[in-house]
Amino acid sequence: MKFQAFVVCLLLLAFCNRSYADEPKVSVLDNKGEKISINIGVILDMGTWEGKIVHSCIKMAVSDFYRLNGGYRTRIAHHVRDSGGDSLRSIAAALDLLENVEVQAIIIPKISNEELFLAKLGDRVNVPLLSFSSISSPNEHPYFVQVAEDENTQFHGIAAFLEAFKWKSFTFLYEDNTDARQAQTYIHDILQENHLNVAYQTAISLQATDNQIINELHKLMEMKASIILVHLSPSLASKVFLNAKILGMMSKGFAWIVTSKTMNLLDWEDSSVYESMEGVIGFRYYIPPSSNTRNLTLRLRREFQHNESNMEIRELNVFGLWAYDAASVLAEAVERVGIELFQNSSAGAEPKQLSFATLKVSNSGSDILSKIVSSTFTGLLGKFQLSYGKSVLEMYEVLNVIGNGERRVGFWTSAHGLTDKINPSLNSAAGILETIIWPGFSSTAPKKRWLLQKSGKSFRIAVPGKATFPELLSWDYDQQRGATTVSGFCIDVFRAAVDRLPYKLSIEYIPFDTDRYSYNDLIYQVYEQVHILFKLSEKHQSWKFSQFRARVFVVSYKFQLNICYRKNVHVILI
Repeated sequence: MKFQAFVVCLLLLAFCNRSYADEPKVSVLDNKGEKISINIGVILDMGTWEGKIVHSCIKMAVSDFYRLNGGYRTRIAHHVRDSGGDSLRSIAAALDLLENVEVQAIIIPKISNEELFLAKLGDRVNVPLLSFSSISSPNEHPYFVQVAEDENTQFHGIAAFLEAFKWKSFTFLYEDNTDARQAQTYIHDILQENHLNVAYQTAISLQATDNQIINELHKLMEMKASIILVHLSPSLASKVFLNAKILGMMSKGFAWIVTSKTMNLLDWEDSSVYESMEGVIGFRYYIPPSSNTRNLTLRLRREFQHNESNMEIRELNVFGLWAYDAASVLAEAVERVGIELFQNSSAGAEPKQLSFATLKVSNSGSDILSKIVSSTFTGLLGKFQLSYGKSVLEMYEVLNVIGNGERRVGFWTSAHGLTDKINPSLNSAAGILETIIWPGFSSTAPKKRWLLQKSGKSFRIAVPGKATFPELLSWDYDQQRGATTVSGFCIDVFRAAVDRLPYKLSIEYIPFDTDRYSYNDLIYQVYEQVHILFKLSEKHQSWKFSQFRARVFVVSYKFQLNICYRKNVHVILI
């Protein structure tokens, strides 16, 4: 922690000593009615396409806003800091903007779990933080404003899509980071509300190599997984699909569904990614067509053709539109607050030494936040409205990846569910989509296959002997048939649980001698991946010790269910 604090201080010194000659200075309203500039911070990763497009859209939004509202007395002046994609640099940039520029709000497109300190900092100094990201506890941070979609909303639409094809269980691939893991609770709640089951899920690291991804895909192949939901960033999703195509998993019989996490930025990926995703279904926030959106897209194309010749803007993605609308709502909020609260600003002085104790609490921050939260206007994405600090966006388009692009096959809204039209009539049938081309150029929807255990071997269940209450658990060994018969309440519960699994299990019950060996002996051998089981020797009519490697389920007469996971070995104690 001390080392991180030291690094933040060093980064802050770098920001403080840097000269921003192109940044506007604060102008205080005088008797002649001069416009007053209100400082706004912007923290971006300028080394990415996303950062560059967001920066350009903010500039254009501010220019367009004051061109249309020339009589307004305030002007927002945005001060940009480049985070370089590093969390510590983002924190240092925010501290610099608050201490030395005295910004009244900060726009930061992405905020990771490591950067949640910024949300706490905004609460402390009453400075609104506008972001496109969602955080796990938005109600705890009143000054954190999510101006983008809530990622979890789309899972209601995905649940409706799965139900439309009668797929009750599926495989789930998600990104291995703190944000994604925290979102799992909300996602699973939504799916369970719709009686859907995640049969198997696995987290993939953003730094995963091709070999690691191939290993995960091999697991899915061995389990005969056919319905796969992907919730990954575009760069990681592209690696998954390129390898899935090599392994033959983009063929007939498979159904791949990707979330907006991939689709929102997919157009920035190489054309080979589209080719590997042939037949994939994707959910993406719907962007209503308008002359303003087309005009902004053309302006961005011209700008990037001149300044970034290696960047091709085919269509303006939702990140640029979020940035444009966020800057517009912020400019309107500043004007509605009134100029009186800004006249005592002292920004523009020499850089100060960082002191958390002396960070000034904004006089206008709470008023700006109130105006933002109560704002309702028609932006490039349609009606802009916030609910509990989050943007209310509940319309998605369902896309089918074909060739080097996408083809829309329908929509999902919270009001109408899945439809093939954006404004369905009262007579329109719910759940009807246009024809989908599935992987392998098939027009027939894949059928869900049972997930099979990877090894193909039987699950061997160790049953302890001499239970205190035979009504709970008992077994009997038939020497003639060479089979063990088990019965009792614990066995009934275990079989009922197995019947609920979305895949088949081949089960073999084997007696376990509790007179000679304890439960601790068994658990220790499981830990070592050498499992103690006992078989009856026909010759000596006595118990004989044997060792082999297999997954072991241990059924005892305890009333609680404990699941232990270690080295890919499962032990169940009932």
